[in-house]
Amino acid sequence: MKKTLTVLAALISVTALSGAPAQAAPSGTTMLLTVYSMNDGSETRPTKLAAWYLGCFPPAGTHPDYKKACKTLTQVDGWVEAIQRDSRVCTKEYKPVTLRIEGTWKGRELYWANYYDNRCEAAAATRDVYPV
Repeated sequence: MKKTLTVLAALISVTALSGAPAQAAPSGTTMLLTVYSMNDGSETRPTKLAAWYLGCFPPAGTHPDYKKACKTLTQVDGWVEAIQRDSRVCTKEYKPVTLRIEGTWKGRELYWANYYDNRCEAAAATRDVYPV
């Protein structure tokens, strides 16, 4: 028992002297992702088409592929605008949508919204984050 305590105390001392901060798991990462149709002349106001809850660290939520969505967001540290568009080819169909994220990323308040000509363009721009 004494030998175990000595080893444990030595490990604590080395860690404290190294000056390396403790790596706590990120917390406070929960978001609501929504998709709205936009007024293309056929409707009087935007209509909510879909909504998902997404939590990361650990990945969870109602999002159909929350693990991939969290991985994509983690690669850009929650900055949705930094996601690189994928290579899919979309039609020129004009059925505008707005994507919106509200919540927190690692404790930082997050609000992001963007407009796209159609769902394909929206999915390409956000990769796995929006399964539209």
